[in-house]
Amino acid sequence: MSAVLVVVVVLLGAGCGEDSSPAARSPSPTQVLETPAPTPTNTPAPLRLDLGVSYDAVYFPFDITREKIEGDLDSLKQNGVNSIYVTTSEEDAADPTKIDLILEAGHARGLRVYLNAYIGGTFSGDEGESADQYLLQHPEDEMTSRLGAKSGLPTLNSQVYRAYLKDLLKTFLNRNFDGVLLDEPFFPQGSAEDYYPFDEASQVKFNQMFGEAMPEVENDQVIRFRKIVMQEFLTELLDFIKGTRPEATTILVVLPDFGGRDFIGTDDWRSLSRIDSLDVFQIDPYWYERDWEWFVANVDNLERETSGSKSLHGAWVQAYGMTGDYERISQSLQYLKDQGIPWLAAWVTDVRPNDDMEATWRAIAEVYLQAGAQQTE
Repeated sequence: MSAVLVVVVVLLGAGCGEDSSPAARSPSPTQVLETPAPTPTNTPAPLRLDLGVSYDAVYFPFDITREKIEGDLDSLKQNGVNSIYVTTSEEDAADPTKIDLILEAGHARGLRVYLNAYIGGTFSGDEGESADQYLLQHPEDEMTSRLGAKSGLPTLNSQVYRAYLKDLLKTFLNRNFDGVLLDEPFFPQGSAEDYYPFDEASQVKFNQMFGEAMPEVENDQVIRFRKIVMQEFLTELLDFIKGTRPEATTILVVLPDFGGRDFIGTDDWRSLSRIDSLDVFQIDPYWYERDWEWFVANVDNLERETSGSKSLHGAWVQAYGMTGDYERISQSLQYLKDQGIPWLAAWVTDVRPNDDMEATWRAIAEVYLQAGAQQTE
């Protein structure tokens, strides 16, 4: 299979970033973010169905053997998987030993290999505690709340932080990844009286955008500010990825819309899915601890909000931390497939394994093998 570069931006939690130009202009409150059209390429069209799973390599030792990786990927292939999302960290950028083995073995088996970079702290709930590495060098860039609480995360409004992310992404993009996933970017949760962000860089930017100081109590302008900053931040990183690797498919995954005020900054799925340099917009409903109606409502919202956008849409299904009800994995994947959603993904990890992993893989294979067979008919 020909390799196609795919870049993904994801807003995920326990499962399943860089700035394009330090001088990037901040949008006004009424301005729609604009990004230059990506350069046309002769890249093959994406698969009609992308049947993916996470591959949690960020936790692998650097001396992992080729035989272990090849055995893993052979098993995934046998279960109908045709793409993997490889978690990585700053350490993998410095020593690409693991990822080079995964890329070689994955492509030899016809798998698409997507980068899921846990870098900087902004993505996937700062899994791997990557924020510490940046903040040790730049403590002045820590995002704080209105009452001075430290978030342990870099502020998205630091141009130095954005440049840091882009440097790391550029290093990863020197490898032959088929795509990049931005995984569940987020603002930390505060309260109306002690909201995020309120660090110096954010206060300056808010004043530039709205012509006034940030309020003592969170209001609609603060919520709007978070949305604008998040979209600008993600657009800058996606533009950078496309500029570095024009043939890449870019992917963003976001957290579910929990209702109420948008403290995360990613509830505006309509706007995010319309970022020009984004190819695939995904959600992760985190359905296991909620009811089926929650899952269906999130999928319905995904289809409604992405209708008319040029980006493809997809969804993740939780397949970790489960003690039973494994048929819900196949039920969820089958529902997505029946709805015509082309990008399916299951989050599986050895860090939080299900009690019965054989049942887990049977549930995934039940849908993936059938879907793959239908594509080749």
